[in-house]
Amino acid sequence: MFTARATFQQVEHVTRNAATRFSPECTVFSFMSDFVYHPYVTVPGRPQISPGVRVVALLRRQDDWKTLVGWRDLETGALASPSVRWHLLRTAFMLVWVAVGLFGLFKSFSSASPPAQFLVGCVTLFWIVFAVIEARALQQARVESQALLALPRE
Repeated sequence: MFTARATFQQVEHVTRNAATRFSPECTVFSFMSDFVYHPYVTVPGRPQISPGVRVVALLRRQDDWKTLVGWRDLETGALASPSVRWHLLRTAFMLVWVAVGLFGLFKSFSSASPPAQFLVGCVTLFWIVFAVIEARALQQARVESQALLALPRE
């Protein structure tokens, strides 16, 4: 991951997006810094975005603001970071459905026909796959949050 410093000289198109079942809360905006325009950048959460704000940002690819992970506001020290809590709740939701699916699968062995067992097995496999994907996203959010905490305060 790479760090970048920016002072927002001009800010446009600020759109705040609430968290949904499919994506955490984020803000999309465009800005100009050092006479370079960066259109439609997505930052996690609802950080203060206005002209004159100075940030140290964490990017996945160097000088590519489309890969923004988050930032530290140099004046307030506030962090805009991925929501570990959102990913944790989503992972817990998936694991509950995995448990329900496994329970249904074991119950179907004693009383259901083979097609019903196959159907319950497929649904359970579906939830297991999504639980694994979400667990990986949770781990990535944790790593990125730790990296953001290490950003300099000045």
